[in-house]
Amino acid sequence: MTGNRSDAATETEVPRSFLAWCYERCNKAEQKHVLKDMSSLASILQSMFVCKKKAHGFMKWWSGAGMPHGVIFTDWREAKPLVEGLSEVAADYGKPLDEILGESIHICVIAQSSKIYLRALEWGKIVMNNQVKVVPQFSMAELKGYAKDCLKQEAFLDSGGLTCASDTLSETSASSGSTSPRLLCNSEEKLPWLNWTDLMIALQDPWQAALLEKAIKESSAQIEVYED
Repeated sequence: MTGNRSDAATETEVPRSFLAWCYERCNKAEQKHVLKDMSSLASILQSMFVCKKKAHGFMKWWSGAGMPHGVIFTDWREAKPLVEGLSEVAADYGKPLDEILGESIHICVIAQSSKIYLRALEWGKIVMNNQVKVVPQFSMAELKGYAKDCLKQEAFLDSGGLTCASDTLSETSASSGSTSPRLLCNSEEKLPWLNWTDLMIALQDPWQAALLEKAIKESSAQIEVYED
């Protein structure tokens, strides 16, 4: 489905938060109603909707979009590759996986059968220490509740499910293409903290703090000392 928002916005917009559907058959005709429901849910939660067939496709988008916070719904096939991709990112920053998974990124595995559900549930509990949620079937009500709770935890929504004013982009930053203070940007991009308040908010996020530390070290290494 080439005309949906997920593909049109990926390379040009920096999302405040996102809701992703990562499933190999996501664009097939029989999945049209699921795609519509997912897109509607993202709209309700005022988040960007992203649809990717494979985990590596999602990771490429996520890195290019500035590593925003959000919720990923996926099937059992792509669950492990997603976790592996996030683990690699965490390792690159010298951080444990649990500082991103369950904190800034939330994964929910939707099982396709009872057998897969039991297998995924065991993996989620024993291997992932309950950092990944597993549901037995597609239930829009359950998925909505999970996504809403995750975004509340991230302070993107208030108790009524409305966007928090402090997390919205200002007119200036939106028009200039700047990122929200809560977004972790690639090291090649400009740091998004435009004032003292934004900097203080960003430093509450361990990933933002890690990025700032990395940027400071890189800048310090480039400083040449001149002696008279």
